[in-house]
Amino acid sequence: MLMPGLRVGFIVADGPVYDSLVKFKRVNDLATSTLVQRALEAYVTVGRYQAHLRRSCRVYKKRRDAMIDAIDRYLPVEVHFDRPQGGLFVWLQLPDRLSSDALLEHAHEQGVDFSPGSVFYIDGAEGSDKLRLNFTAQPLENIEEGIRRLGKALRDCARNKAVFRLICPETLQAIEDDGGRFDVGQVTRIGDCMEFRLRMSFLMVSLSAKGTVVSSRPQISMIGRCCSPPLHRRP
Repeated sequence: MLMPGLRVGFIVADGPVYDSLVKFKRVNDLATSTLVQRALEAYVTVGRYQAHLRRSCRVYKKRRDAMIDAIDRYLPVEVHFDRPQGGLFVWLQLPDRLSSDALLEHAHEQGVDFSPGSVFYIDGAEGSDKLRLNFTAQPLENIEEGIRRLGKALRDCARNKAVFRLICPETLQAIEDDGGRFDVGQVTRIGDCMEFRLRMSFLMVSLSAKGTVVSSRPQISMIGRCCSPPLHRRP
């Protein structure tokens, strides 16, 4: 809660684990700076650390509440989360097994970032529908705008998944293995259905008359319609 980069702390240990910890410490940074330790000791001793904690809790509570309010306002009700009672993050669970890794690409297009859940699990597939948001690093106005953009990215991601369901998974995999790409173009909503234009491009390699390798990526367009339960705004 002060400065994570200080890397100041202590461990009480005994037995074989002690030697392992000492070796790990030496590999990491040999020893913690004595100057940093003395400065931190002086800061804590005069009571400034407790004042810093109280101020941080007030600031972070406002930012947490702003993020929760923005989630309620801009994200669909199908997104689940627990209101954090401490810490620095809000965890979201996406609807309909949407992938947070796939959502991240759409989020970057909107200028926002988050940590996909897959990086926090030994088996990344277990966290593929989860993501972590940090509410401490941004001012209040950025938090609201960021969640609004995340909502836009989520709708785009859900739309793409609904479109790709219409295509046989084996066909998708075969085309991707051959260097194919997919892109969902213009989408028109008609009730609970979407009419879309799907562009598929394929990597083609051939030899020219001079014997040089020539590659091209011709495109094929198709128009289709899919109907799926829409994502609903929170009341």
